[in-house]
Amino acid sequence: MQDELKSFVINESLYCDRRSTFLAVSGGVDSVVMAHLFSKLSWKFSLVHCNFRLRGEESEQDQIFVKSLAKKYEVPYYVTSFDTNSFATTHKISIQMAARELRYQWFAGLIKDHPESLLATAHHLDDQVETMLFNQVKGTGLAGMHGISVKRDWLVRPLLFANRKQIEDYAREHQLEWREDSSNAHLNYQRNFIRREVVPKLKEINPSLDRAFSHNAEKFRGSEELLAELVALQKADLVQVNNQVTTVDKEKLKSISKSPLFLLALLENHGFNYSQCCNIIKDLDHVGRSFQSNDHWLVVDRSHLVITPVEGDFNPLRIERTDTDVSLKEGTLSVQIKPWVEGMIDPSSNIAQLDLCTITFPLELRKWKEGDVFYPLGMRGKKKISDYMIDCKIPLNLKKEVKVVVSGSGILWVVGHAIDDRYKITEGTTEILELKLVPGSDV
Repeated sequence: MQDELKSFVINESLYCDRRSTFLAVSGGVDSVVMAHLFSKLSWKFSLVHCNFRLRGEESEQDQIFVKSLAKKYEVPYYVTSFDTNSFATTHKISIQMAARELRYQWFAGLIKDHPESLLATAHHLDDQVETMLFNQVKGTGLAGMHGISVKRDWLVRPLLFANRKQIEDYAREHQLEWREDSSNAHLNYQRNFIRREVVPKLKEINPSLDRAFSHNAEKFRGSEELLAELVALQKADLVQVNNQVTTVDKEKLKSISKSPLFLLALLENHGFNYSQCCNIIKDLDHVGRSFQSNDHWLVVDRSHLVITPVEGDFNPLRIERTDTDVSLKEGTLSVQIKPWVEGMIDPSSNIAQLDLCTITFPLELRKWKEGDVFYPLGMRGKKKISDYMIDCKIPLNLKKEVKVVVSGSGILWVVGHAIDDRYKITEGTTEILELKLVPGSDV
């Protein structure tokens, strides 16, 4: 197995032979074999262990065992423990999902402190089969079809070339000791059910099931890469991103063959699934139809699909005369008081230049609400903001995020759209208040 591991690491460019690697060791046979192989190959490594405190004394003995393993190999040892049950309850997720989130958060922290290192888990071919089956039963995109990735950023899976039998045979051949996790026998865990009940039946049809799934994973991964290249070629023509607003040209989308699959590739990072993409394509001519993922909202507008993040509650912000900027999710609101010079007017919709002598501080920045009215620049009469947005044909999801700057009881500026005529610069203006929305992704 040593030669196979060396070849796999080189062929997959995992760099475990060149960089220090944290090995995630539970105490089970897979991770124990991984540590033994790294030791035999004289690769630089440390052991890391997560105690999820789910099996009482068993969990404590696992931790002691891994610590003794680190002492045996004379390598650094890192350990942490979690209250996994409480985390799962608080976040309303399964124990398995809670354990996964907790360990990868901790792994990411280790890498942040050791940016030149890698972190390896002991996933193998049987895990790959179980993951691909699990994903397909639950419903998945192409990424789920190819299952466990060999590498992703700092995370590597150097044992994905081997199956469970090879690993167990190696452990016995080298007389290795390991810990058995009693929870692996519980059929109420879905993955255990697949491992113990489903996979053996499938192996009756194809004894080389793991190799077949490994080849399928390669093909699915290749298909995903080809689709990504196709999407990248078309994306510049189809998609525009302005700060946090993504728009997709409807007419150009209609001209693409297999447009639901193509749309899925465009929107998967926004949380939309294939079923939703099929429905979006069906509703391309239904202006105002909306769809929502966990974190994004899509509205079918007249000529485009408009996608925005789902924003939580926005608490009104107070702006004092002495403030110079205000941080927002969509950027920074710059606040400047300056002398007025003829010809300085900036027509940009992201800038409001207002006569300072008409303004009373503090100002308030808040979301617009029903009943809000203002006097749009150039108009004598007042207009409801809701009617103004209809006239401007602002998509539904963008309407919800529109904010206003208020002075006393008057709206100075519908942010990013129009100022109020009552606060405009006139011949008698000597000083102005300039409000400027500077887009940014880090606020």
